[in-house]
Amino acid sequence: MYEVGKRIKQRREELAISQDQLAEELGYKSRSTIAKIEAGVNDIPTSKIHILAKVLNVSVSWLLGLEVVVHEIYVLERENQRIQTEIAKNENTDITLLERQEMIKLRIMELKHEHSELVKMNHISQYNEREESSLIEIYRSLNENGRSEAKKRISELTEISRYTDKENF
Repeated sequence: MYEVGKRIKQRREELAISQDQLAEELGYKSRSTIAKIEAGVNDIPTSKIHILAKVLNVSVSWLLGLEVVVHEIYVLERENQRIQTEIAKNENTDITLLERQEMIKLRIMELKHEHSELVKMNHISQYNEREESSLIEIYRSLNENGRSEAKKRISELTEISRYTDKENF
């Protein structure tokens, strides 16, 4: 996730957004959470990924580095095929070539797992966006009295621990 943090910092600086401003946009009380995410100490909660991508004006895929992981898998698989071809041609295969191939296979497995996790996060983020859009639609259908009451009830729900995700507060 450190790479994701570096991407966030890079894009935030390109847009001249301070950590304080980004923290406020994401609903955090201070910039320390943003600093920890950028440093790779904390992961981004999946509930914040889509909002973060919107604020930074990037795709969720870019933010999570999905393209980079897919490209690295592709490059390593090609290298693995090249080594496999070389091994098949030679009867006396150098042990370092076999070790290199094993290292590549291991790295491919790691990257495929990472890719799978990133795809899950992307799907969760998309689901959260649809849920939030649905709530906003419902809210917009209310009159002023209904909106005021909805705000009160939602505020009350945030006071009940079983309804809150503590890492977001």
